[in-house]
Amino acid sequence: MAPLELPTGLADGRVLLRGWSPDDLPTIADFGLDPANVRWGDVPAGRQVAAARAWMREMERYRRDGRGLSLAVVEASEREVVGNLDLRFPLPRVGELGFLLVPRARGRGLMSGALRLVVAWAFAEHALGRIQAFVSPDNERSARLLSRLGFVREGVLRSYRGPGRDRVAFSLLPGELGSAPRA
Repeated sequence: MAPLELPTGLADGRVLLRGWSPDDLPTIADFGLDPANVRWGDVPAGRQVAAARAWMREMERYRRDGRGLSLAVVEASEREVVGNLDLRFPLPRVGELGFLLVPRARGRGLMSGALRLVVAWAFAEHALGRIQAFVSPDNERSARLLSRLGFVREGVLRSYRGPGRDRVAFSLLPGELGSAPRA
């Protein structure tokens, strides 16, 4: 596969998405200080600068290999990185999302804005037929967020991330973004 180009201009006034830089390593390392990120994501516990550096190298390989992108979620007013949004391509015409925010950025609509931006861009630029996300069954906040954006809950994948690590599958098809009734 051809290397993927990082999107430019993905911003809505409150949030912007950009590629990661070496200056972001401390922020990435700090993702492991939040118990929710460790519990529901694939984030190692504690402040892990070496793990953050390895993760950045892996994400760059994904981009170069055409398998996906990892984007920094930046709060526009503060110019501060507050989260991560991954878009991977596990199958032809299928995108898969992964996302997290630091605790102080939650509940303010930042990830909602980031997901809207990347989903609209991905459908338009990559002619995807489906975008999916998998969340832990007890991660109600992420499940509600996906539902508000129009993602449909498809079911539970038992032991998807290993023994006892079930995931709930959500999907969005072209034209469905924002189609769910607002809560």
